[in-house]
Amino acid sequence: MLKIATYDKTQLINSLRGFIVYSIGDLVAQIILHDISLIRTLGLAFIGSTLYAIEIPIWFRIIETSRFHFKNSNLKNNFFFTKSKNTEYKFSAISKMSLAVLYFNPLWIARHMFFIQLFLFIEKGGSFNIIDTFSTMLPIATMSFLTNIIVVIAGNYIIQNKLNLKFRFIGSAIFSALLAIYYAVSIVLFK
Repeated sequence: MLKIATYDKTQLINSLRGFIVYSIGDLVAQIILHDISLIRTLGLAFIGSTLYAIEIPIWFRIIETSRFHFKNSNLKNNFFFTKSKNTEYKFSAISKMSLAVLYFNPLWIARHMFFIQLFLFIEKGGSFNIIDTFSTMLPIATMSFLTNIIVVIAGNYIIQNKLNLKFRFIGSAIFSALLAIYYAVSIVLFK
């Protein structure tokens, strides 16, 4: 009988979730923009099931499991850390939210928009320059990030502090899919 480790099962489930959620989120954006692309949908499903399904849970695990030891055991809970054990501290709720927001920064958004443009190029052809495409997406991604920062902060606070680590990727994927709709529309809005 094939025994798959818990981590492998979790990764497989995350890959399936990433495949479904990111493709559906982008498909909704395509429908809103009246420009449906099968290659783009499948491409983002692939990115969601591979790159995103690997890197995002790793970052969330780092945030959740990082522990710090301070020599001053009288250190009280503060803005950045909360006491876990005698001299062991972990990230506070605000720190966990901040680290998630820092991760999903304008560079991450620009990379997501870059993938959209790459898959459109694969389907429709034309000229494609990696540096030009990414440098065009970065200001749009920055504007998208800044215009919805309050929503991003609130969403990441809930994901990092109210969801069990096991469910954070799917929570983040759903939240990201909703934002992906906004980011895809932002390419048109902020051009």
